Amino acid sequence: MKTLATISLTLFLYLSMWASGQPAPPASSGCRLTFSAPSSALTAVEQVRLDLVSGTWQCENVSVYAARVHVLQFGENGYAYWLTGEGGAPGECLRYSWTLVEEKGKVYLYLRNNQTERAFSLESTCEGLNLQEQGTATVLAFRFQQAISTDSLARIVKQLTGKWEHSPTAPDIFVEEGLCATREQAISAVFRYSFRPDGTFSKGLHSDELGIDLIDEGRWRLSGDGKYLLLERFEADAPYVETIQIKYLNLDELVLCQIPAFNRAVASRASRDLFFNKI
Repeated sequence: MKTLATISLTLFLYLSMWASGQPAPPASSGCRLTFSAPSSALTAVEQVRLDLVSGTWQCENVSVYAARVHVLQFGENGYAYWLTGEGGAPGECLRYSWTLVEEKGKVYLYLRNNQTERAFSLESTCEGLNLQEQGTATVLAFRFQQAISTDSLARIVKQLTGKWEHSPTAPDIFVEEGLCATREQAISAVFRYSFRPDGTFSKGLHSDELGIDLIDEGRWRLSGDGKYLLLERFEADAPYVETIQIKYLNLDELVLCQIPAFNRAVASRASRDLFFNKI
């Protein structure tokens, strides 16, 4: 009886929509709405642009040598961030300016910085997008990942804003030009981050024992999924962006995974988790 009532109600709704001249809702295709139901009011370039900035894009390219992960994030400010790495996590990040061009009914993506210019044919798919760089046969199939809400990002930014301190306890910390520290020297050092509300940051390593006080400054932002810190130095047109994974964040406790090739201020010989306290 319950099943019969359900069928009758469904039939009634469809007949009501037919009688009013409204089409019945289409069956779900399982695809992204942007792909399955594009807006007829937008050009192809406008449609792709809205799609690109609405989330992050991830691709795992497996070869006989390694499984390489790519993560792309497009900003409405005209900059794109391309993170690449191995072992399932991004390790290097490059910043580009990005533009879209339509040629002969096809959309192309152009990425530029002060070191290179790259051009890709772009094809939207049910699950994401395919990028093929001109001059290559490799197609990178990216899957779409919805960005977390603006409110969620704002909460993470609010939690991160402030000063954080880590006291190194391992001898593998080194500074410019490979200057090494012993365990005793490392214990005396203090490593600090300062994330300011205006989007700027400073980080530094201070040690009376070593007689050093190194400071780096720039701008900081979060990846669209809120999982990574992207640090850009103030140097003009610098394409390299430092990538730091946020492993844990709660009140005055923060755990960051420092990626190799840290930069001028302080580096670790391998990826390692660093514990910070808010001060």
